Amino acid sequence: MTSKLPNAVRLEAVRARVSQTQAEIEALPAQPLPVADAIARLDAWIAAKSELFDHGTAARAFATDRALLGGVLAAQGVKTAESAVTTDLAPLLCSLFGTEIRERLSAAIQAQTRADGPSLAERPATLAAMRAELERLEREEERIIRAAEAEGEPLARRPDAPPHVVLAP
Repeated sequence: MTSKLPNAVRLEAVRARVSQTQAEIEALPAQPLPVADAIARLDAWIAAKSELFDHGTAARAFATDRALLGGVLAAQGVKTAESAVTTDLAPLLCSLFGTEIRERLSAAIQAQTRADGPSLAERPATLAAMRAELERLEREEERIIRAAEAEGEPLARRPDAPPHVVLAP
């Protein structure tokens, strides 16, 4: 016959797993992508920025008597003041040097030594599984608390215990 662990000990073990699962859920977005996903994301960014550059407007700027570079930048919507220039040069750079940018940044991505997290395609399912596990653990935590209360051993709930679990029948 096995001895039954005290409710407080069981509760503490479940709460440790709850905390660990919450930390894993919070850490998921920051986990590095596999190399192929990171490069695909880079390619999409370069393509999106390149599309923002208006070649026609830039060409018209060259055809006018405005200062050459200033005219191209002004044609792209660059805001200038006496002492400051605010701009996003990424569209211009990606349009003109997209291949070079891709080569250098993809080489840097491939050179990184890292433990890859789930792929972009796997992340929604991974997150759903983590959330389901968290829900299961929180329900187990509530069962332990209710069992302890029934035995005359009141145990405090976590301040962040989800109401839908605490109030469930």
